[in-house]
Amino acid sequence: MVFFLPGCNLRCPYCHNADLVLNPASLDPEDGRVSLDEALSYLKKRSGMIEGLVISGGEPTLHSELQAIVREAKKLGYAVKLDTNGFFPERIPLDLDYIAMDIKTDLYGYSGFPGSDMDAGKKIVAAMEKIRSYGCPYEFRTTLAPGFLGLSCAMNIAKLLKDEDDYILQRYRPGEGLDPSYPGDLKLDQEPEAILKEMLSLHGKTRLR
Repeated sequence: MVFFLPGCNLRCPYCHNADLVLNPASLDPEDGRVSLDEALSYLKKRSGMIEGLVISGGEPTLHSELQAIVREAKKLGYAVKLDTNGFFPERIPLDLDYIAMDIKTDLYGYSGFPGSDMDAGKKIVAAMEKIRSYGCPYEFRTTLAPGFLGLSCAMNIAKLLKDEDDYILQRYRPGEGLDPSYPGDLKLDQEPEAILKEMLSLHGKTRLR
């Protein structure tokens, strides 16, 4: 089961959840919009039939209710995975079974990333350190988005990784995104497979998804 929590601090032009990020109030029940009480009620009804809950977004850590959702899901026997962009490391719950953190670009690129801020680099490093300290399985991942990430950027990200980190390069999936004009004529500087090959020479636990 997946809970998509609305709103996000970033404005990734390739985001496939544009309405959820930009205008969540426009979503109606036919689009899956429900209240938190309804969502938790459904969680209870499906207990014992579904093993896991993914909490995604948007950016889940924007919500003060996140910890309560995790706590309720764990009480009902669900394994819980969190998807996060890492901008609010102090809000990442402790009792998770898996964490997937997006690294959108290298620390230099965050200064020009849509919706980012001046302290982004510090926040990303702090989130990575906190996630490592939890003791649960985790992955760091980056979307190979034209215009935002290429080989040199990926190589800079490799400097942030430790030997034990699972690092995922995600292929960019064309489709309707937050910015209708993206990616236009933007292209990666190298094919994903070539970037993976170079990254494996720097970090052996890199995979292409």
